[in-house]
Amino acid sequence: MLGLLAMADVAPRSTPRTALRHARRAMDYIETHFRDISTVAEIAAACGTGIRSLELAFRDVWGLSPNQALTEIRLLAARQRLALPGPPATVAEIAMDCGFGHLGRFPAQYRARFGELPSATLKRSRG
Repeated sequence: MLGLLAMADVAPRSTPRTALRHARRAMDYIETHFRDISTVAEIAAACGTGIRSLELAFRDVWGLSPNQALTEIRLLAARQRLALPGPPATVAEIAMDCGFGHLGRFPAQYRARFGELPSATLKRSRG
């Protein structure tokens, strides 16, 4: 577990144990494989549940969708990488390494989440 998103530690809403189990299993899978996940169907298959059941479990437990959780984990991983001083890497390289397939959307998602462009985070860390 990356420890980027401590959603598994959030007190879940009153939900059936099966939903809670599926949601936690899926979150563990997302945190481990966020770079490579293509679809919610992949997450559901890895957790042994259906897509709709997984979506309902996520909504019941955390109030968001599996896609939203995946994006959040990817954004947090990218921010962590962008903020590290070290060998030069471009924003595009970091975004792709964190699982963002559409590089045109990444800066807007990053800015909406963190209030600055990824290039600003990178520039500050390389200062």
